[in-house]
Amino acid sequence: MTDDRHDLPEPEDPIEKGLQELQRQADELKVESKGDQIDAEFDERMKRLEGRVQESKAVRESQQRETKRQLASDRESARGLGVGLSIAYTIIGLPLFGYAVGYFIDQSTGGESAKGIAMMIGAIAGIGMAFVILNRQNS
Repeated sequence: MTDDRHDLPEPEDPIEKGLQELQRQADELKVESKGDQIDAEFDERMKRLEGRVQESKAVRESQQRETKRQLASDRESARGLGVGLSIAYTIIGLPLFGYAVGYFIDQSTGGESAKGIAMMIGAIAGIGMAFVILNRQNS
């Protein structure tokens, strides 16, 4: 945008020259005040942007803390599940193993009592192993 007032020939009247000079100074002040206004608007936008960045950081950090807490909880649950299944398999598996051993003993000797005795020994061993697993988990 061009200003036609600045393109006019210089008047010979000193009052007219003074008026033109004042007009040029006023135009320069308007440009400077618009620049200040733009700077103020820019600063305001930057402050709002910084505020949104801080809010986003806070949300992200809280999500990370929640994720870490959830992972720790899942880890503990998985560990407990693993221990529980180990104990269950031990309590069920050792008496079955004892029964199988007693069955083969009975087959080879022709008796009938080895199955029951071996199964009882397996049950006692299974309960004992369950306590060992629990103590190892708690320490």
